[in-house]
Amino acid sequence: MRNMYRVSRWKRAAWAALSVLPLVLFAQCNDAKSANKANFKAALTKFFGQSCEVLPLGISGLSPMLGGGSGPPTDLSQAGLNPPQVSALEAAGMLVERRVLRPQRNLFGQSMGVIPVVVLTLTPLVKKSWSRSGLCDGRIEVASVDRFTRPETVGGVKVTSVTCTARKHLDAWAAAPAVKAAFPANLEGPDTTQVTLPLQLNNDGWSVAVNRAINTSN
Repeated sequence: MRNMYRVSRWKRAAWAALSVLPLVLFAQCNDAKSANKANFKAALTKFFGQSCEVLPLGISGLSPMLGGGSGPPTDLSQAGLNPPQVSALEAAGMLVERRVLRPQRNLFGQSMGVIPVVVLTLTPLVKKSWSRSGLCDGRIEVASVDRFTRPETVGGVKVTSVTCTARKHLDAWAAAPAVKAAFPANLEGPDTTQVTLPLQLNNDGWSVAVNRAINTSN
């Protein structure tokens, strides 16, 4: 009888431990400071959500850049756009091409008449899309977190290197065939790429360590 009581008490203790285990595992999985793919994806999603992909005007290359800056220029005629690019952006409703007469003066301030010039200005509807060097043409979605390194403490901060698959979603105007054809180096090609970013652990969880190196591989 005593042995049966001991076995029964052991079973109750075992069941109690098993019933608590899922709660412990659930708490660990939902801990914002845990090193897991869910937390890393949340940190990367927040990072990319604060930035946009930029179509540079007169600048080669395409990279994530924070929107904002000092505002769009009043004249884009010196942006280095070729005629097909101007036509495509105008058809997409992004800019307006106007021919105006501009007064000319010499070094002494004396009038030298007027000359016809072409002025390219952004439309009021899309001025909010201006970034520091061009137009925001889309956003980045974190499709998956593929791998990450074991977190290590560097300079008193726990860091890890996370590789994810990023998918670019073009805005409607940038996805127009004429615009994509005018900017093939920027808007054509695969819409997914692998990106490796450093993440650091803060008091409230993980975030992208923007001051560390960023590597991208296609």
